[in-house]
Parts: sequence; structure tokens; C-alpha cells
Amino acid sequence: MKSLILILVAAALSVASVAVIAGNDDAVAAQSPQTETLWKCRACGQSMHLTAARVMELARGPYNGGRPIDCPACGRCEAFLARQCRSCQGAYLGSEVEGGSPRCPACVKPGTNIVEPRPLEIDPKKVPVPSEPPAKVI
Repeated sequence: MKSLILILVAAALSVASVAVIAGNDDAVAAQSPQTETLWKCRACGQSMHLTAARVMELARGPYNGGRPIDCPACGRCEAFLARQCRSCQGAYLGSEVEGGSPRCPACVKPGTNIVEPRPLEIDPKKVPVPSEPPAKVI
């Protein structure tokens, strides 16, 4: 009987230690740079990259999307998940946010909804050159 109790206590301790270790892994993962997302404050206009851990801290708990979090720059609860413009790489608030825009406001022609394309800047040193011609496909 004592050995059964000892086995049950050992099993409970191992389950508890696995839970603690897994919890630590989640906390470490949430602080990883791979969890960074782009945010922009509607109040002060500041854009920032925040890790999942920082988002949960500024949201004062689990974040499930769609609501603002506290802005680390101005402190107001007006920071929203932002979009990044493919043309100018700037951050902007999408139309899902009140006062946001369906397109990057910096790139849209005034008075229209047409985005002005920006020239691509290609560094010829970074363009891969094939070492041999492609194989002939039959």
C-alpha cells in the first residue's frame, strides 16, 4: 500500500514538474523575436514591433484580437494591430479600425483610392545569377 502511495506521489510530482517546464517554455516563446507583430497607435501615431509577451502585458491579459492595447509610447489605450505597406514599408491602420484606411494613406493619390506604385529598388549585387542554364524539359 505504501509503495502505491509512493508511486502516485511520484507521478503527481512528475506531472507538476512537466507543467512548470511547459509553462516556462511558453513564457520564453512569447518573448521570442519571432512572435513580434506590427502595431500603431491611433492617438500618437507611433508604430512599433511588439512580442507576444509584451502584447499580453499591454493588453492586461490574454489578447484575442480586434481591440486596442495600451500604447507603450503615450500610454493611451489606442494601439492597434497594424498593416505594413508593400510599397513604402510604412505602418498604417486598416479599415477594420475606426479612422483607418483600406490602403496606405502615404501612397494613395490625393482624392482617389489608387495607390501610386513606387519604383522597386533592386540591388544588382543581390540578384542571383544562375551558374548553369536550366535543364531542358521534355
